[in-house]
Amino acid sequence: MSFLFISYCDAEGKERSHRKSNLWEIYQAESSHSYSKKLGGEALSLYFFFISIYAYKLIQKRKRISNSEYVKGISLGVDRGVKGSYYLYYSFKVNDETYKGNVTTDFCKKCNCCKMGDTVIVRFESEDPENNDLVLKLPSDAHFDRF
Repeated sequence: MSFLFISYCDAEGKERSHRKSNLWEIYQAESSHSYSKKLGGEALSLYFFFISIYAYKLIQKRKRISNSEYVKGISLGVDRGVKGSYYLYYSFKVNDETYKGNVTTDFCKKCNCCKMGDTVIVRFESEDPENNDLVLKLPSDAHFDRF
């Protein structure tokens, strides 16, 4: 018969250890400690945090697509981002105000617009030009509203 020694801190911070002989005793000992309950709450909080970010991005994309306008922009070239990934940076003007954006370099594989100074087609939300992205071509039912 094999035994397992479990060492843990109880609620008062005292170190405890137990000898467990079967899997059910080991499971009960592990699940009864406060650290496993804290981990569950932290994991749940992280889960909701990442779901919230994903939902926000989805809402932004839907708003951008449903209230979209198009404008010509200028590629600023490819550069490394904060986390080390490469991005295509671009700028465009709406109502004489300059906005900037970026997309992953996966977009460069689809178009021939990644060199500095190349023309790009920018789709942006009409009420919020900060919410923007690039498209490969202008949709047939759309036209450039602003320059």
